[in-house]
Amino acid sequence: MALAPHLDPSHHSRTTRFCGMLTCFLIGFLPFTMVTELRGASTNVGILVITCIAICCVQPGGIGAAIHALRPYKVLFFSLLVMPLTVFMSMLWSHAFLGGDAERAGRVFIGTLTILAACLTLDPAWLRQSSWGLMTGVLGGTANLIWASWPHMSRPDMDQYTTVGFSNILLLLTILVLFSLGWQLSRFKRTEQLLKLTVVIVGMFGVIIANTRSSWVAMPFFIVIGLILIGRFISGWRLVLAGIVAVAIAAGAFFANPYLVSRANLAVKEYVDCRTITPIADTSVCIRLQLWRASWHMFKANPLLANAGAGSFEEKLAELHKKGIVSELTSKEFGEPHNDLFFALANYGLMGLLAFLLMYGVPALMFARRLQTRFPQEIRIAAAMGLAVCAGFVAFGLTEAMFRSMRMLSFYTVLIAWLLALSQTPYQKSDPI
Repeated sequence: MALAPHLDPSHHSRTTRFCGMLTCFLIGFLPFTMVTELRGASTNVGILVITCIAICCVQPGGIGAAIHALRPYKVLFFSLLVMPLTVFMSMLWSHAFLGGDAERAGRVFIGTLTILAACLTLDPAWLRQSSWGLMTGVLGGTANLIWASWPHMSRPDMDQYTTVGFSNILLLLTILVLFSLGWQLSRFKRTEQLLKLTVVIVGMFGVIIANTRSSWVAMPFFIVIGLILIGRFISGWRLVLAGIVAVAIAAGAFFANPYLVSRANLAVKEYVDCRTITPIADTSVCIRLQLWRASWHMFKANPLLANAGAGSFEEKLAELHKKGIVSELTSKEFGEPHNDLFFALANYGLMGLLAFLLMYGVPALMFARRLQTRFPQEIRIAAAMGLAVCAGFVAFGLTEAMFRSMRMLSFYTVLIAWLLALSQTPYQKSDPI
């Protein structure tokens, strides 16, 4: 049974065309607002959601057509519904209105489905033009890092959020630009590819000067996805050679920064000392281990819903300090566990962990299925980019609570919806999820 295709733009009304162009612009503008002093990412996403609702209303067939377009995404709908359900159960348990938690759940559920429904009605050629924004994001983010670290190029302190989170987003944008090499967005193919490669080099330079260790945890995932993407064109020993070259380039970029290497060695030492000598030492690695240990204690107190909301984490942490489980500094200076999965476990229990795993896993599975070589290359590129977003956020979330920030959550939501629409497969039986 054929899926509802992207509507022919010639059939769009003037209002629909304007909303469609605005949607593509807002999606492309979001990366720049995420990594520059311009900011405004949350406002950008709010306008984007309103615009997408307008598209769903004014398109031929109205809301009914939008709902029909989402029919192949029933599993996605129910998987994203788990987070609002978890927040609702937490409210009942705590007898309190959890405004921040409800907004977080709403952004994931309503934002993803609304943006996806609207994007499914737009011409994929329009939507691919949004990837210019990935490039401006890389250039703007790297310039911001250079400005913050000038003149010594030492590890900077970023204003928007932690340097680790900033570096994570910059690396992800750089990888997405690299994967988009197969998309031709203009008449000047070679010039465009040269520009993208230049942007990738600039982005990697930015990641290097950020001097963050944990961003590199995602690199093996990106390399594997990249090899799968190019596996359609090369195979056998050539694919193995490409993998070796990719690993060598990544390793060379990492070891090119002596300060980054020394910080990696320090991380190993801090881990060993924390596990064997001082379990509540106030070091970068040991503080994370304390927070994860504390999160596990919070989870065990109520396995189903744990703290029943993110607002009581600091209070529970102070109680655990009195028991000697965390240091005084850790209890006073950290209000989240520096890990997305422990964030879910500590604040929402098993329900929260399930919600987070579904939020990662279901889109990742859809993208992985769409990477099959029988699909057109334009679809496979979008699928590889989408899988990189899912895998990247999983890897980044191991050492940083990426989703504690509404902007990060919204960014993930927009990228997932945009790339799901661009990786739409021709037939439902080919993509049953």
